Amino acid sequence: MAGVFQFQQRLLAGQHATDALGGVPSMGVARRIADTDWLLLIRLGEADLHAAAARDATWIALSSLLAMFMALTGFVLLRQRDRLELMNRMGTVREEKLRALQLLDAIAEQSEDAIFAKDLDGRYLLFNRAAAGFVGMPAESVIGKDDHALFPADQAAKIQANDQRGIKEARIVVSDEFLDTARGTRMFHATKGPLYDSSGRVIGSFGISRDVTEATRADEELRQRNEELERFNRATVGRELDMIELKREVNRLSRELGRPEPHALDFDREGDASSGMGQLV
Repeated sequence: MAGVFQFQQRLLAGQHATDALGGVPSMGVARRIADTDWLLLIRLGEADLHAAAARDATWIALSSLLAMFMALTGFVLLRQRDRLELMNRMGTVREEKLRALQLLDAIAEQSEDAIFAKDLDGRYLLFNRAAAGFVGMPAESVIGKDDHALFPADQAAKIQANDQRGIKEARIVVSDEFLDTARGTRMFHATKGPLYDSSGRVIGSFGISRDVTEATRADEELRQRNEELERFNRATVGRELDMIELKREVNRLSRELGRPEPHALDFDREGDASSGMGQLV
């Protein structure tokens, strides 16, 4: 009891104290009850105090871990949602690009013009049905080859020069190309330009070549016919003028002989009358 009394006295002196009661480290707090000699003593063993603190620390740690877990879970779910939305948008973009490519492929395959695309080294990336028909080879066997595999060296060099001109000048260029094809020598009206990727970087060239052989032949034939007609007209007009001059000479000789004029040249009389009227004026 003496130990308890001393423990109480220290509590009253400092309002808190630690001691070892019964060999057990303890801590306590004492409060005097008003108007009495009684004391309210609260004692807690150090082991109990540590156990309570440990429980509190454990709950705090678990609560912190749970909060971190919830925050991490929320972050992961948010990232997954954003990723899913991005994938959906990318999927929509891919579908739109796929439809555009399918439409472009359908247009290219139905075109009667040769449509093609090449990389920067001049190797074919696209070769439509019409182009394959001109070279007499399946389009699949042309992909990856350059013009030297399809045309004579001089023609291939000219084709590639036109390709490079469009790339270097960064504009559409138009030229006429005479090429030996599976259908004979043909004249093509070629429109070419640089090919860009989605970032605006030049990755090659594209072109559309129209076979204008028959149209050119028709134009040349029409030109020749017009020239022939012009020569005929000049020859006809010249003969008419010679004939009129000859008739005038016969009429003049007839008048000198006192005979009537055998040829009626009314425009001559009209010209003489106009000349006479001019003189009277």
